[in-house]
Amino acid sequence: MVKKPLSIKKTAALTGLSIRAIHYYDEIGLLKPSGLTKAGYRQYDDEAISALMQIMFYKELGFSLKEIANIMKKSDYDKNEALIKHRDLLIFKKKHIESLIELTKQALKGEEMNVKNDVLQEYENARKQYADEAEQKWGKSKAYQQSAIKHDSYNEKEKTDMMNEAEEIFKEFANNIGTDPSGEIVQKLVKRWQEHITRYSYDCTTEILRGLALMYVEDERFKKNLDKYGEGTAKLMHDAIIVYCKQ
Repeated sequence: MVKKPLSIKKTAALTGLSIRAIHYYDEIGLLKPSGLTKAGYRQYDDEAISALMQIMFYKELGFSLKEIANIMKKSDYDKNEALIKHRDLLIFKKKHIESLIELTKQALKGEEMNVKNDVLQEYENARKQYADEAEQKWGKSKAYQQSAIKHDSYNEKEKTDMMNEAEEIFKEFANNIGTDPSGEIVQKLVKRWQEHITRYSYDCTTEILRGLALMYVEDERFKKNLDKYGEGTAKLMHDAIIVYCKQ
């Protein structure tokens, strides 16, 4: 892989993770750097980069960072199996990207676009299969279990109330884009959002909330969904949550 340890900037570029995420993994003990330079900067060798790829695989399957840490510490954990399956998912993603490139070329030429839905379906099928296998081996996440139990118990009115309250909170964040994330109004919104998740889904601890903040800016699905309320909503929520969790 790499001939010598990489800086955190190069590690981020290689893996596609943000520097902020790699810093956070260090802070919570999920992944420590393999060493430090004389100036105190983090460095990452082959083993650390391999661990990052394994973390990315389990994140893709929906496991929380705490659950990933527990999985990777188990005596019967097989890192090669995780890496092979991560490689397979990346291959399916590559096929999907290539099909999108071809679609764009057809559009530029004014040709009839031939959409290959089966390429994306291959990836989704593989991801679901690996997620099911991981759940059978390691168990569903505690948050997932709590959420499933709560959601199954709700009647239609309760489900509507839950969605309406979430929409209202997102809109309030959007209304405060451009303001100080540490300001009183925005910080109260973060507290309200944490309470909303705990009330309707699962016990949203500070650790879980901080993990969600990372997803809001790093997972395009979350970012796109939040930014539909206003460009910058996801970033404001992330920044405000980080401030909130440090208090």
